[in-house]
Amino acid sequence: MMLRLPYDLMRGWLELEVPDQLIEALIEPVEVSAFEGSEHTKDKLRRALRLRVGRRVDRAVVLIDDHTRPTPTNQLLPMVIEALEEVGVGDVEVIMALGTHEAPPQEYLDMKISPELRAKVEFSLHNAYDHSLHRFVGITRFGTPLWLNRRFLEADLSLGLGSIFPSEVAGFTGGGKIVLPGVASYETINRNHSLMLSPKVEMGRLSGNVVRADIDDAARLAGLDMILDVVLTVDGRVVESFIGDPIAAHREGVKLCSRIYRVGRPRREADIVVAAPGGTEDIDFVQAVKALTVARRLCREDGVIVLAAACPLGVQWPELEDYVERVRRGGLRREDVVLDVVKGRVEAIAGAMVYRLYDLFIEGRPRVVMVSRGEVEGLCSRLGFECYEDLQEAVDAELDRRGCGRVIVAPYAAYTWVG
Repeated sequence: MMLRLPYDLMRGWLELEVPDQLIEALIEPVEVSAFEGSEHTKDKLRRALRLRVGRRVDRAVVLIDDHTRPTPTNQLLPMVIEALEEVGVGDVEVIMALGTHEAPPQEYLDMKISPELRAKVEFSLHNAYDHSLHRFVGITRFGTPLWLNRRFLEADLSLGLGSIFPSEVAGFTGGGKIVLPGVASYETINRNHSLMLSPKVEMGRLSGNVVRADIDDAARLAGLDMILDVVLTVDGRVVESFIGDPIAAHREGVKLCSRIYRVGRPRREADIVVAAPGGTEDIDFVQAVKALTVARRLCREDGVIVLAAACPLGVQWPELEDYVERVRRGGLRREDVVLDVVKGRVEAIAGAMVYRLYDLFIEGRPRVVMVSRGEVEGLCSRLGFECYEDLQEAVDAELDRRGCGRVIVAPYAAYTWVG
């Protein structure tokens, strides 16, 4: 069977040939044939804004997600600005909700929001590390202190623009995530991420997911007025938009997202899982690791995961690399990792990821082989991964090593909810 896996933010493809009799399963989202036109999206937005804007609105803030997310901002933001102007909003500010991510290089900033579009509005990048830019709002039910972007809080009207996909941490992306972690301080984000240690924090789960509940609390306390979230195909086309209340509209979008991105679990685990993150999720290793968490569920403990990820922006996660080395050197147990997170001895998300993938990062079960033409040799060395530049060569080497073996292929692993 000849297979194609997306590579480098869907800008290229990697081909792979595997004998048909070795393919245990091809895991990928459902194909979609019906799409929402931009005029329909615009009409829905106009109606929603007319219902929301019953007071004088001098200044509106639109929160957009960043370069690591596939939301087609260059397509959607102009209609948001136009609709706001139609209901009498004169001053529109756009804030890129970076969370703790690094600011995008110029090329990736322009891909997300064009220079022409930035020139039409007041535009800024959120900085989670500058406390003077934040204001304290309160504490969520889960004990997370909320320091949020002042410019966002001071707006007469606020709208979050994003997309909905299955998420390993929050159940699904979108909704209040544009606020937390989007425009929160590092301290707030770190506290929210520490909740990842809870047992019901997993992909596709909303009920009992304390990370998502904390996010919803934050959106309510912050006064986020509305969202425009879209469900997309794997190649970025808008299937449907969901506009309105940050929680209610999000939950409607989750229903559609689940129908597209949830797939059944294969009968058997594989000896070899070949996974690509898909979409924008191989922009750096911070995002690409999401594919590992999905691939781990499909792979035998003594198997191997072959991860194909370009990572053009590199690793972007020194905290994870450093902590993996510290855990190995110190012989720390999985329970010790929890204590490190609770006591603040490690960045919460790095510690939580090591806790969740302890067998993979620390014990080497299953093994990981990374396929990339980017500068990831140092990462592979520090994390104990093998490294190849050619996907076919990597998979053939594993088949030779095992004398065959069952293979599962997941071309859009970071977005695929297996359950």
